[in-house]
Amino acid sequence: MAAEIKVSRGPIREAMLVLAEEGLLVHEPNRGFHVLTLTLEDRAEIDMVRLPLETLALQLARERVTAENLSQLQRLKDELVGLVRKGPFTARDSAEIAFHSALWEFSGNPWLVAALKRIMVPYFTYGRTFQLTKPHRAPERVDEHHQKYLDFLRRTCAETAEECVRFHLGL
Repeated sequence: MAAEIKVSRGPIREAMLVLAEEGLLVHEPNRGFHVLTLTLEDRAEIDMVRLPLETLALQLARERVTAENLSQLQRLKDELVGLVRKGPFTARDSAEIAFHSALWEFSGNPWLVAALKRIMVPYFTYGRTFQLTKPHRAPERVDEHHQKYLDFLRRTCAETAEECVRFHLGL
């Protein structure tokens, strides 16, 4: 790779170590790097960890969220739903990450944000590749699942944070 882009091996190795730290690559000392492989069992295990963490993020965000934050989440949700309407493009994965990352940031807990990103960015990034996510969900369903979070934050729904996350995850 270094020869192909005409740089020394050091920066390539450093970049790959960063990707390994972010969970996007696996580093095996003396063997090299390879792309993370996820299975349906991995998805179940990720959901088991994601449920309490995202529930906590949603609860904390509800106490701190501003009108500007809600407007930002609404825009991100609308963008995501618009991309889903256009078809199963990878750009919608970025929109999904953007929506959830913003929500996690609104929790105000950087450790929680870091934990969720470490778990979820590889899942969002590779979920479709490893067929862990539904190839195409109806835009109305995507809208409904993300609107549930907005309604919770606006205090306009009766469900708890955990019920909203369970609904979103299909649990």
